[in-house]
Amino acid sequence: MKSVGIITNASIGSGVGSRAYEIAKRMQAQDEFAVSLTNLAELPVRKLPGFLGSKSVAWIRVARSIPKSDIYDLSNQTLSFIAKHRHPSIVTVHDLIELTNPQDIRASLVNRYLLSGITHANRIVTVSEYTKRSVSEHYGISPSRIAVIPNGVSASYMPIENFTETIAYKQLVQDYAIHSRTPLIMHVGSEHPRKNLKTVLNTIAILKKQYPDVLLLKIGEPGLRSGRANTLHLIDQLNLRNNVKFLGSIPLDRINELYTIADALLFPSKLEGFGLPPLEAMAAGCPVVCSNATALPEVVGDGGLMHDADNAEAFAASIRHILTNTEFRNNLIERGKKRSTLFSWDIAARDMVKIYRELL
Repeated sequence: MKSVGIITNASIGSGVGSRAYEIAKRMQAQDEFAVSLTNLAELPVRKLPGFLGSKSVAWIRVARSIPKSDIYDLSNQTLSFIAKHRHPSIVTVHDLIELTNPQDIRASLVNRYLLSGITHANRIVTVSEYTKRSVSEHYGISPSRIAVIPNGVSASYMPIENFTETIAYKQLVQDYAIHSRTPLIMHVGSEHPRKNLKTVLNTIAILKKQYPDVLLLKIGEPGLRSGRANTLHLIDQLNLRNNVKFLGSIPLDRINELYTIADALLFPSKLEGFGLPPLEAMAAGCPVVCSNATALPEVVGDGGLMHDADNAEAFAASIRHILTNTEFRNNLIERGKKRSTLFSWDIAARDMVKIYRELL
């Protein structure tokens, strides 16, 4: 039996990490390949001072400890440097944001090295057609070398029938102090400029004129040192201090519960290699209003409402339509749930097995 080493450097709760764990779980249930999962972030490494002690440098240092395998499945682009030395290898590219739009400009040189092995991989996988085009154009790689295998959606995201009648609902609104706030709008993501919090907050400001109690539930850590400060500054400019609640990182089951009671997910991102939050919201039965940028149309399709990323008036109008037209809302929810069934981790794992076979 041939061995496959799936390598990650991210937690199961992250977008790139969830893919590695979900696929590894399914691979371990089959008997064609012996599959192991290694998380570089969990390997011991001696702490070095300053920049040399950064997380990215630590990945480079511990990569030499990866167990030997017949195939190396490098589950995201920041692990591609390993493909220079371990063969045969597959690199899955979620996006090229670390190169084209880095969160920290000081990390750009390290990012360039981390992604430098993409061209050395025996096979390249991307999570969307948009990312495939980006990789092909950026590196001059033939599209024939790149396979598109989209992400799936976790079973944690599903509609909860009669949720508002449960004790769990009462606990949820008490824990997050959201009782009697309407409408409830969710946003999931960091506060990097590409996530476009500016349009999110401008949309909430427009809605506030008609719905003074509107509440934005912002899930996810800032991601940037300056991110939260900039967000708070804009909140004050728009007089939204009482209309935004920061929840940070919360468990998946809580996110699913919030999707169940939210009136919409607002996701006007300007740059996504895939876009998991809209897919997860659709699976949970939450109406999705998002931008029509980059990979999002591939994911959302007719399961959500899409507008240009900076068009706050259009986003607000769509949310008002969802709030005031029950038939329209219910139809949108059903379209979203149907759309979400097209994205399966079982299918993703099956397609990865085909690539393993090609390399042996």
